[in-house]
Amino acid sequence: MRGQILTGTDAPTSGIHTGEGDCTIIRAADGYYYAYCLRARDWETIVARAPVASPGPGNWFKYHGTSWSQPGLGGEATGLGALGSSAAHWVTQDQILLLGTDEWFGGLKASFSSDKHSFRTLGEPLILLDGDSWKRPAPTELIAYPSVLSPDTVDHEIRNPFILTYTYVQPGEGFDKRYLVFRDVWMWMSPTPVSPQVGIALSRWYNATTQDRWSTTAPVPNGDGAYVYEGLLGYLMTKPHPTLATVKLEDCVSDWPGHPDHLLADCAADGYSWLRTAGWVFEEPQPNTLPLYRCYDSKVQQHFVSNQSDCEGHGTQEWLMGYALAR
Repeated sequence: MRGQILTGTDAPTSGIHTGEGDCTIIRAADGYYYAYCLRARDWETIVARAPVASPGPGNWFKYHGTSWSQPGLGGEATGLGALGSSAAHWVTQDQILLLGTDEWFGGLKASFSSDKHSFRTLGEPLILLDGDSWKRPAPTELIAYPSVLSPDTVDHEIRNPFILTYTYVQPGEGFDKRYLVFRDVWMWMSPTPVSPQVGIALSRWYNATTQDRWSTTAPVPNGDGAYVYEGLLGYLMTKPHPTLATVKLEDCVSDWPGHPDHLLADCAADGYSWLRTAGWVFEEPQPNTLPLYRCYDSKVQQHFVSNQSDCEGHGTQEWLMGYALAR
């Protein structure tokens, strides 16, 4: 039976967002479908469920208070927090993952639940965000509509690796230049607490025309094939370590026309234009880390990053920037 399964309690009002929507529906192992949605009046996440055997109109009930007691059509729901509504099922742990972008949190937020309604948020963002403005163009990038896909079954089930997809707009650009990004993600449950919890890949790209080597944690839109992937340099932390000394690395670019020079640095101090916060590295070597050297090729007047102190024969070392996570 087809038909509407969820409605909110707020009447439609001209000029004001009302209702409940932007839902992701997950099939869990307990025999229910779960719909995680955004409520427009406070942008909190709500959840409703229905039996897999009969998910039609009238069979959905919202979680309210301490039980699944309110009807999906017109019932009230308890807000679960500003967690986002992109959901996935972590099969091996039988947990629900919710994803949401949160500028004040510092980026893409991940929250987990075993009981389908009480969530704990991972303390570090999966992806860093310096801003989250939908008024484009803006000086910061935009990540929107994150989603989890299984590469094998193309559903919202988490297996290693899984694919994180989202809409991406670069700093200084508008929605006329938006991109669909795919990232491979690996996730494990540790038997004991660990820090850091998140590492984001630092990749190096090469432009043969400008001879620019760009090391970044951001997507590199490459429709014209200008930049070719050269390899992985390690993983940066998305938040400073709580007890060990760290170094903040910014993704910068020169203003020289026709001759871009990308580097990881303190952009303002080096006289370069700031693109984004790339992440953090350890100041001193730690177990399972790799060195990051800032190198300079005087022949083409380009900076680049290397794991090797001899800069792979492409230039000379300027200094050791810190230590990235190996994996």
